Amino acid sequence: MEAIKNFYEDYICLNLKDYPSIALDVEINKLLFFLAIGLCVACFILNYFQSNVSLFLRKLLRAEAFSEENAKTLKDLGLNDNRVLAGLIKKDSGIIKKAVSVIGMKRLTYEEYRAAELERKRAKKEKNGEKTPKDTSTVEIDLNEAKFYISDDKRSYAEHAYKNNNGSVIKTVLYSVLILSFYLLIVFLMPSLLTAVNSILT
Repeated sequence: MEAIKNFYEDYICLNLKDYPSIALDVEINKLLFFLAIGLCVACFILNYFQSNVSLFLRKLLRAEAFSEENAKTLKDLGLNDNRVLAGLIKKDSGIIKKAVSVIGMKRLTYEEYRAAELERKRAKKEKNGEKTPKDTSTVEIDLNEAKFYISDDKRSYAEHAYKNNNGSVIKTVLYSVLILSFYLLIVFLMPSLLTAVNSILT
């Protein structure tokens, strides 16, 4: 316990104000600790999002939804209760935007579907005296009606994305361990680095 206490006081509580040439009241290693923890949390969040995107692509590929005729709704894929995926689809998130095509129940193209939804929302807002959206990026897809498929020109990209962007808990844990290891390395080197900087500035 004494060793842990000394480590905490000598390294974690290291304050820049102890170096006259720097003289900032900042406990630098504590600040870096929160940054490291933030990066670890970000890794797990990213892994969670990647897992949902990968699941969506896998379901479409296995359902052989490669044309408008074979397009599937989220309910068909068993994903209608996946709120995270719904949010990613509505935001045209990265891989989904590049790999997946969307049609409405009336066999509209993706662009036509967006335009129709925009016009519908504009009419509704004008009727209520509200400001109208300026572009189609503000329009949300009706996930109860929309159907999804992977067109032939996007199929290879979707397969590649599914295989290479699949979330992995093991990889995420390894990344987190590497981040924390790098943090500890910086913690041990920080006194020497600050001493050197202080000497240069003196």
